[in-house]
Amino acid sequence: MGSEMCIRDSAYDGEKGAQYLVGPQVASYSGVPEDASPPPPSPPPAISPSPLPPPSPYQPTGDFMTPTLSSWMNTSAHELSLARYTALLDMLTSTVDFRSTNDARVVHSSGGAAGGIVSEGQGYGLMLAGLLAAAIPSSHPSRTFVLQTGLELFLGWRLMCELTENNSCQETLMCGENDTHECLPSWKFDDAVTAEIGTGSAPDGDEDAIMGMLLLVLATRDDDPRPPWWTELAQWTYKSCKSFLFHNSLPHSTLMASNGEPLRILRLGSCWGGWDCNNPSYHAPGHYRAFRDYMVDFAPTFGSNAAEGASPVSYTHLRAHETDSY
Repeated sequence: MGSEMCIRDSAYDGEKGAQYLVGPQVASYSGVPEDASPPPPSPPPAISPSPLPPPSPYQPTGDFMTPTLSSWMNTSAHELSLARYTALLDMLTSTVDFRSTNDARVVHSSGGAAGGIVSEGQGYGLMLAGLLAAAIPSSHPSRTFVLQTGLELFLGWRLMCELTENNSCQETLMCGENDTHECLPSWKFDDAVTAEIGTGSAPDGDEDAIMGMLLLVLATRDDDPRPPWWTELAQWTYKSCKSFLFHNSLPHSTLMASNGEPLRILRLGSCWGGWDCNNPSYHAPGHYRAFRDYMVDFAPTFGSNAAEGASPVSYTHLRAHETDSY
């Protein structure tokens, strides 16, 4: 397929332009360098009315910003990770009302094709929360803080999903009460999280956010009692894994896995790409193994049937590199 088609199918086309396409146009690269002159800049985005104030001007200090061997040796377990996580929350996030009972926390971004709230940044924050929740022991004094802010980051992601209305390219809604919402949000919202700016999902943000949700669920699975939000989050995570597979991957028309089922490949998002146009930097095979195991484990509880997680259309056939399966 020609380079024009690959650019047209990129996640940022129509929002910022082809100059923001990340990486070479791998589907049409000829081996001959093209004119490297930069394209004309896009016009600056319009300023949203009544923008939110920026996150608090917290300036982190300490060895955790530039870790050294001595800084790692002279700190307690998880101290540096918690310091970095706290800096992220203080510098880049803010909270908005959600259902009047909890705050939703969103990660602000800037630069390049970013600005506002983008799913990639929100996914980073949610995955960091999940990683910390899984790493620290249940007796750690910061565990309540990590779980609460992790919940807030999930609610920020959920708010983005619930506000996704335009051109999502997700023909089957799978999340929320009675499956009324997309599980994969539009890739960009304004800072106030009131309106979509860029439509269609972006798999790099989707896969990190789902991994963060998954880790929050598994980290608290054995708590007695479990957090009051546990079942809802566990179900949202299961359905997000399923939606990611159906909407962010594509079966091949002829290539088959060893069991005779079509191989699947990650797309550039729910609206773009596939076997004819791809970006290797989006692939996260370790995530897909975790999604597969999660679906197998929780299919009896949240699936349409107990065998859904191991069905022919499963993560076993999502091929990102040269291996036959994961």
